[in-house]
Amino acid sequence: MNHAIEIALPQPQSEHGGKSPLDWKWPAAPALMTLFDKYSGRESVVRLADRHWEVFAAGSTVRLEFAEGQVGELQRALVLLTRRASSPAPFRTFANVLIAKWPAILELLATPAEKLRETWTTVLSHPLETNVAKAVLKLACKAGAGHWRAVHMPLVKSLDTFVKEGLRQNKRR
Repeated sequence: MNHAIEIALPQPQSEHGGKSPLDWKWPAAPALMTLFDKYSGRESVVRLADRHWEVFAAGSTVRLEFAEGQVGELQRALVLLTRRASSPAPFRTFANVLIAKWPAILELLATPAEKLRETWTTVLSHPLETNVAKAVLKLACKAGAGHWRAVHMPLVKSLDTFVKEGLRQNKRR
């Protein structure tokens, strides 16, 4: 008598996490970062664990408010990982744009490499947005997060930052 036993094997799980960028394995972000604003002479200390950051930049204070939970934790980690050598004003701008364009950033991260150019021009419209998106995609490539690998870096670097278009529009005015 021959009995077949069906064994359910677990589905292979990517070592880099699931389908959502929230589930991917990202590099460890620093627990805190210190920024010195030379205009006010004040220092800002931003902590990965804090949902709100107060940043002194160009003589004024800006409050950065990240999403709650896992989303906010990833947002803060991405800012800290990509802005390690930044001064306060660009740091603040980067964080503000990342927060404001978060749905577009997630969409770009989830997009397969072969469709990235198409999605890029659909979801982004300003040089500040493209700079933030490029920095996050470059980090994903370097880290091998999700489906992004080092081989995708030339593609990411070649994406249009819309800077030339902005210059053309400014010259017309």
